[in-house]
Amino acid sequence: MTLEYEFWGRTKLLKGYTYPIQRGELNKALEDAGVSELETVTYSSNYDDKDLAVMRAFLAGESRNGYWMKQEPVLSIYSIPSHLSIAIKQALKKENMLSRISEWLKRLESASNVIRDVNQEIIVCYNQKTETFFFKNKKNKRVKLP
Repeated sequence: MTLEYEFWGRTKLLKGYTYPIQRGELNKALEDAGVSELETVTYSSNYDDKDLAVMRAFLAGESRNGYWMKQEPVLSIYSIPSHLSIAIKQALKKENMLSRISEWLKRLESASNVIRDVNQEIIVCYNQKTETFFFKNKKNKRVKLP
């Protein structure tokens, strides 16, 4: 079964930038993990952040003041400087990053209300010095991928 989500398109990039992940690669990783809940995917210019954000997965908390509403995650892929493209793409494969994020999204589908009722967010950032990725939340705190 093919995962259906709304594709919000790709932002036209400035010269010297590219996207590190092809949509076909993303779809395969999501399908391989069995992800069935994803609201939107968007490709946009670089996340306004001092760290080099490559990807962001976000689930809005389902518990609201006075009501509850089922939510589905959104996934954003961010542009990167073209001169880092080869290194970042190699690191994505080496660290199996698409599979890891897809598996995290899959785990959210069956997560308890304690987890789903509050915002869940992972920002995947690239460390140029170590040529590896790290995860952080919106508050810029480094976190482990749950």
